[in-house]
Amino acid sequence: MISAGLILLSISLYSVQYFIFRDINYILFYLISNIAFIPIEVLIVTVILQRLLESHERSQRLEKLNMVIGVFYNRVGTVLLDIMIKADEDLIKLRNELIIIDSWSVNDFERARMKIEGHIFNIKISTVCIMEVKKCLEENGDFLVQLLENPVVLEHDSFTELLQAVFHAMDELERRKDFGILPPSDIAHIQLDLQRVYKQLVISWISYMQYLKRKYPYLFSLAIRTNPFDETASVVIK
Repeated sequence: MISAGLILLSISLYSVQYFIFRDINYILFYLISNIAFIPIEVLIVTVILQRLLESHERSQRLEKLNMVIGVFYNRVGTVLLDIMIKADEDLIKLRNELIIIDSWSVNDFERARMKIEGHIFNIKISTVCIMEVKKCLEENGDFLVQLLENPVVLEHDSFTELLQAVFHAMDELERRKDFGILPPSDIAHIQLDLQRVYKQLVISWISYMQYLKRKYPYLFSLAIRTNPFDETASVVIK
């Protein structure tokens, strides 16, 4: 109905123009000129301007997402990292690459990311306090569900993979009541689940640290002073 109304309005206006000026050639000339300009108008409005607006909206969504990621690490991620770092048998191969300092450049973050991608995460499951991991996940279960309900989470592939790994590990741990009687094969399965969480935690963490350095230097300062991979890190500024 809106389309039909607009067409009728256009016809009416052209009719008024004809009755006033009585020049059909004049009307046809400008009608064809306007039609000829339509492709250019479509290009400007639907392609260029729309993409600029979409890019701006995407930037705003990513800004909100990084705030969500920050809350996740403050409540859950850092706790899980602390537990798994203590059980990482090959941490020495990774630790030096994750001692982030204020002078790090984009290339430094990219080098660290490549190192993480190629690192074989191996935690000694016997030293992992599985009950602590389970308790942490259970206490924050509602919070994790709320993260999944946030539509901006889907904008970040690596963070989505992290949440999937965390939820899977939480399901696995919740379905087991006594970890002391589990056979070695099942312990090995849990180990793989926790190692998957560990790797995704580190990947998302390094990306989040790069974001803080670029956008919020004061938050980045606190983050490097509480770096879980830095044994000498201290929140106290000396």
